[in-house]
Formats: sequence, C-alpha cells, structure tokens
Amino acid sequence: MIRRFILMAVLLLSMALTISAQQVVSGNYLGQFTRIYMNGEKKVGAKDFTTKVSQSGSSINLHIDAFKLGRMPGNVTIDANNIVLKPDGSFSQTVDKGILIKILWKRTAYSAKVSGKVVNNVLNFTVTSIDASYLGISFTASISFKGTKQA
Repeated sequence: MIRRFILMAVLLLSMALTISAQQVVSGNYLGQFTRIYMNGEKKVGAKDFTTKVSQSGSSINLHIDAFKLGRMPGNVTIDANNIVLKPDGSFSQTVDKGILIKILWKRTAYSAKVSGKVVNNVLNFTVTSIDASYLGISFTASISFKGTKQA
C-alpha cells in the first residue's frame, strides 16, 4: 500500500514538472535582424520586425511577413512550421518551405535550418536556406532575429 502511494506520488510529481517545464511562447515578438546574409553579408538596419509565434503543445511556428533584402527585386517571408520546442526553450531542426522568396511574379519555397531559443520572453533565432537556387543559380540566404514578446 505504501509502495503504491509512493509510486503514485512520484508519477504525479513528474507529470507536474513536465507540464510546468513547457513554457507558453505564443505571441508577437518585436525586434530586429541581428544578421542578414544573401550571397554575402548585408547591412543590418534599425528597422523593427515582428515575428509571430504560434504554439501547439511542444511545437511552434515562426512567421515574419514579407520583407526586402538589400536591392533584390522581390521579398522574403519566413514561415517555419512544426518546430519542436525543447523544455529549455531551445530548438534546432530542418523545415520544408521555411523560406518563401517572391521575385517578380514567381514565388518559391525553400527548405531551411531553423535554430534558436526562447528564454524570459526573448526570442533569438536564425533561419538559413538549404540547397537553394533560383533560375539555376545557387544562393545562400540567412537571417538572425532577436525580439521581445509584446504584452
């Protein structure tokens, strides 16, 4: 009887700790790009961007609305979905269609490596294209972002 009680107490405690370890990170994070790379380093401006984070359990989605990189005749959208959020707030994985690039009328999705961390309402992450090419020309695109969760 005592053995069962102890076992139940341990199970309940471990469940409680697991639930409390899963932080809620959904919301809008206002911040700036800390690095921009598009076939070479680009100047990081002081413009603010918003990363929208949605969450379902331990899975998050990161979204940044369309923005321009340098003088390119189009825009880039970050739309990285189904990213596994670890209990410590970190994440790192490859996602399909994580980067969307629209040049003139053509919109193309690229796989991307997404890594970062959410701690104390501060989101840091980097998204880097994987094996990307446009009209047969290979390129590498990468952005790093740091932002604070808005109330």
